[in-house]
Amino acid sequence: MTTQISLEDLFTLLRAEQEGEWLERFFVPPEGIERVRGMQSVLLVGADGSGKSALMEVLIRQSLPSPAGPLIVRWRPMPISNPDPLLSIRQFREEVFRELGVATLEWAGRFPQRVQRTPQWAQHVWIVCVEAFVPSIEQERLMDRYPALREVFTRVRTTQESVRSAFAPDCSVETLRSWVQAMREMGCLGVWVVVEGLEMWESPESDVLKEQLRHVLSSMVWFEQLDFAIKILIPARLSASLLSTVKLQNRRIQPVALTWSVNALKEIVERRLRFLTGKQDSTLETLIQDGLLLEWLKRYGGMVPRGWLDLAYPFVKAYLEKKAPLCISEAEDIFRTHPPRLQLDVERKQVILGYSIWEVSPQSYDLLEFLYHQPDFSCTKEELYYKALRRLPNIPQKDMEGWEAPSTWWGVMDTALWRLRKDLEWDPRNPLYVLSERRKGVVRLNGVW
Repeated sequence: MTTQISLEDLFTLLRAEQEGEWLERFFVPPEGIERVRGMQSVLLVGADGSGKSALMEVLIRQSLPSPAGPLIVRWRPMPISNPDPLLSIRQFREEVFRELGVATLEWAGRFPQRVQRTPQWAQHVWIVCVEAFVPSIEQERLMDRYPALREVFTRVRTTQESVRSAFAPDCSVETLRSWVQAMREMGCLGVWVVVEGLEMWESPESDVLKEQLRHVLSSMVWFEQLDFAIKILIPARLSASLLSTVKLQNRRIQPVALTWSVNALKEIVERRLRFLTGKQDSTLETLIQDGLLLEWLKRYGGMVPRGWLDLAYPFVKAYLEKKAPLCISEAEDIFRTHPPRLQLDVERKQVILGYSIWEVSPQSYDLLEFLYHQPDFSCTKEELYYKALRRLPNIPQKDMEGWEAPSTWWGVMDTALWRLRKDLEWDPRNPLYVLSERRKGVVRLNGVW
């Protein structure tokens, strides 16, 4: 049965693990995809929403149907409380061994005939490692999922019970090599260890968690050997400290920056649009007259797929409802109703509009930061002048030191606000983000989530 795909599926889910079997159908390969394929170990670096998980998900799905592809081991390391360096690295290695065992069981469930045709020594290594590292409850879960697995597992275990061997698996390089050789004998190309989920670590900028991330990399470098490829998905914000760690420890793990061209991002949106309209000539230019949407996406989409799809959604929805191109005024109304989100990263002193980092002057940033920290994102012009521009703790009383007559600073504030709007707004004369309430002397930020 074909799964029905909705507008919301295509433009609002935006997480590879939630997208169904149709992910590959709408996938557009990024630049440099060949560097990620194959048995090369890589650090895949990209901003949030850049498609790291989607790229790996597609490559994994493409490899699963073939027994001759790589064995995929997916690992999501979690922070360890009160970490000791040696204990952290040991625990991370144990986690990888457990996930490797799960992956080999799943592989055997999909290709049981390969296990049965394997030499006895490889069967022995496989069964002993699985029983050593995979909890029995997990074994049962997989055998329920793959009925043929129970049969082949029971048969191999019965055969191997009479085998005497000095092989005693532990979390050592020797065990790992024997295990991988056994899987190679079964027909696997090798092993990919895909490390993901690092962007979900709470406060990953803290020194303790940075150190633990280095322990993760230390664990991975230990696995880097023949027939092993490590694919580590790294959020861009963590790349500087982690890349230096990798460079010191192992030059074979190559960093790959995930980047997209305008044409590729445009194609990502348009493939989904063509599916929804059923028209092969549907493009961003056909949604809105004069190509306005493309300019907005380039400006606010952050050059990442999630940004382009998220910001395009209300326009695509309106287009499908109208069943005709949107005129400029309709598009502008949608833009003002669904503005790109305004955020401040106070730690890095960055302004973010939608998915793009925005360049503003130091004075404009000071005004924004002051407004951003007000309970309702608003204050009087007087507060903004004295506390943001002049950096005074309080507004001076009339005729006190530091006080100025409003006639001397009112024009200064108007100029500063005009410059802020020029820095920030699509149309400074019709502002969306920095609003003034006339005759009240109040300035308010809009579009802040």
